[in-house]
Amino acid sequence: MRFYTGFPNYEVFSIVLSFLGRDAASKLVYSNTEQKREKAGPKRTLSVGEEFFLVLCHFKVGLLEEDLAARFRISQSLVSRIIVTWTKFMYYRLEEYNHKVECCFHLLKSCLAAVWVGRTEIRKNYRTSHC
Repeated sequence: MRFYTGFPNYEVFSIVLSFLGRDAASKLVYSNTEQKREKAGPKRTLSVGEEFFLVLCHFKVGLLEEDLAARFRISQSLVSRIIVTWTKFMYYRLEEYNHKVECCFHLLKSCLAAVWVGRTEIRKNYRTSHC
Protein backbone atom coordinates (compact mmCIF):
# COMPACT_ATOMS: atom_id res chain seq x y z
CA MET A 1 0.00 0.00 0.00
CA ARG A 2 2.76 2.47 0.94
CA PHE A 3 4.60 2.02 -2.36
CA TYR A 4 1.55 2.75 -4.52
CA THR A 5 -0.22 5.39 -2.42
CA GLY A 6 2.16 6.74 0.20
CA PHE A 7 -0.29 5.66 2.90
CA PRO A 8 1.03 3.19 5.49
CA ASN A 9 -2.00 0.89 5.35
CA TYR A 10 -5.54 0.42 4.07
CA GLU A 11 -7.07 2.02 7.17
CA VAL A 12 -5.34 5.36 6.47
CA PHE A 13 -6.28 5.08 2.78
CA SER A 14 -9.92 4.58 3.81
CA ILE A 15 -9.82 7.48 6.29
CA VAL A 16 -8.48 9.85 3.63
CA LEU A 17 -11.13 8.68 1.17
CA SER A 18 -13.83 9.27 3.78
CA PHE A 19 -12.36 12.69 4.54
CA LEU A 20 -12.57 13.61 0.85
CA GLY A 21 -16.13 12.37 0.75
CA ARG A 22 -16.81 8.84 -0.41
CA ASP A 23 -20.47 9.64 -1.15
CA ALA A 24 -19.63 12.76 -3.14
CA ALA A 25 -16.99 10.82 -5.09
CA SER A 26 -19.53 8.15 -5.96
CA LYS A 27 -21.55 10.82 -7.80
CA LEU A 28 -18.70 12.04 -10.01
CA VAL A 29 -19.50 12.10 -13.71
CA TYR A 30 -16.68 11.56 -16.17
CA SER A 31 -16.83 13.39 -19.45
CA ASN A 32 -14.40 14.90 -21.95
CA THR A 33 -16.25 18.21 -22.03
CA GLU A 34 -17.36 20.81 -19.56
CA GLN A 35 -20.92 20.71 -20.95
CA LYS A 36 -23.67 19.17 -18.88
CA ARG A 37 -25.10 15.95 -20.23
CA GLU A 38 -28.59 14.69 -19.66
CA LYS A 39 -27.40 11.10 -19.25
CA ALA A 40 -24.74 10.32 -16.68
CA GLY A 41 -23.09 7.78 -18.98
CA PRO A 42 -22.38 4.10 -18.49
CA LYS A 43 -22.46 2.38 -15.13
CA ARG A 44 -19.21 2.60 -13.16
CA THR A 45 -16.69 -0.12 -13.87
CA LEU A 46 -14.57 0.48 -10.76
CA SER A 47 -15.57 1.17 -7.18
CA VAL A 48 -14.84 4.57 -5.63
CA GLY A 49 -11.96 3.03 -3.68
CA GLU A 50 -10.48 1.49 -6.83
CA GLU A 51 -10.71 4.81 -8.66
CA PHE A 52 -8.99 6.62 -5.79
CA PHE A 53 -6.29 3.93 -5.72
CA LEU A 54 -5.84 4.28 -9.49
CA VAL A 55 -5.37 8.04 -9.21
CA LEU A 56 -2.90 7.69 -6.34
CA CYS A 57 -0.90 5.11 -8.32
CA HIS A 58 -0.74 7.56 -11.21
CA PHE A 59 0.53 10.43 -9.07
CA LYS A 60 2.67 8.59 -6.49
CA VAL A 61 4.35 5.95 -8.65
CA GLY A 62 3.94 7.66 -12.01
CA LEU A 63 2.17 4.74 -13.67
CA LEU A 64 1.15 5.64 -17.20
CA GLU A 65 -2.47 5.64 -18.28
CA GLU A 66 -1.88 2.69 -20.63
CA ASP A 67 -0.38 0.68 -17.77
CA LEU A 68 -3.24 1.55 -15.43
CA ALA A 69 -5.77 0.64 -18.13
CA ALA A 70 -4.22 -2.83 -18.44
CA ARG A 71 -3.97 -3.33 -14.66
CA PHE A 72 -7.58 -2.28 -14.00
CA ARG A 73 -8.95 -3.77 -17.24
CA ILE A 74 -10.55 -0.56 -18.46
CA SER A 75 -9.90 1.64 -21.48
CA GLN A 76 -7.11 4.19 -21.50
CA SER A 77 -9.63 6.95 -22.22
CA LEU A 78 -11.60 6.01 -19.09
CA VAL A 79 -8.38 6.07 -17.04
CA SER A 80 -7.71 9.56 -18.39
CA ARG A 81 -11.21 10.78 -17.52
CA ILE A 82 -10.98 9.25 -14.02
CA ILE A 83 -7.64 10.97 -13.37
CA VAL A 84 -8.85 14.37 -14.60
CA THR A 85 -12.15 14.17 -12.74
CA TRP A 86 -10.61 12.96 -9.46
CA THR A 87 -7.86 15.57 -9.65
CA LYS A 88 -10.45 18.34 -9.92
CA PHE A 89 -12.55 16.73 -7.20
CA MET A 90 -9.62 16.45 -4.77
CA TYR A 91 -8.48 20.00 -5.53
CA TYR A 92 -11.91 21.49 -4.80
CA ARG A 93 -12.49 19.36 -1.70
CA LEU A 94 -9.08 20.18 -0.23
CA GLU A 95 -9.49 23.85 -1.14
CA GLU A 96 -12.85 23.82 0.65
CA TYR A 97 -11.26 22.29 3.77
CA ASN A 98 -8.35 24.71 3.54
CA HIS A 99 -10.79 27.64 3.55
CA LYS A 100 -12.64 26.18 6.55
CA VAL A 101 -9.36 25.67 8.42
CA GLU A 102 -8.30 29.25 7.67
CA CYS A 103 -11.64 30.57 8.93
CA CYS A 104 -11.37 28.45 12.09
CA PHE A 105 -7.78 29.60 12.58
CA HIS A 106 -8.77 33.27 12.35
CA LEU A 107 -11.67 32.69 14.74
CA LEU A 108 -9.39 30.84 17.16
CA LYS A 109 -6.80 33.61 16.86
CA SER A 110 -9.46 36.23 17.69
CA CYS A 111 -10.68 34.19 20.65
CA LEU A 112 -7.15 33.74 21.96
CA ALA A 113 -6.49 37.45 21.56
CA ALA A 114 -9.66 38.21 23.54
CA VAL A 115 -8.66 35.74 26.25
CA TRP A 116 -5.15 37.22 26.37
CA VAL A 117 -6.52 40.77 26.69
CA GLY A 118 -8.90 39.58 29.39
CA ARG A 119 -6.09 37.80 31.19
CA THR A 120 -3.91 40.91 31.03
CA GLU A 121 -6.75 43.06 32.39
CA ILE A 122 -7.40 40.62 35.23
CA ARG A 123 -3.71 40.58 36.18
CA LYS A 124 -3.49 44.36 35.99
CA ASN A 125 -6.59 44.74 38.18
CA TYR A 126 -5.40 42.04 40.58
CA ARG A 127 -2.01 43.76 41.06
CA THR A 128 -3.55 47.16 41.71
CA SER A 129 -6.16 45.85 44.14
CA HIS A 130 -3.68 43.85 46.25
CA CYS A 131 -0.90 46.38 46.52
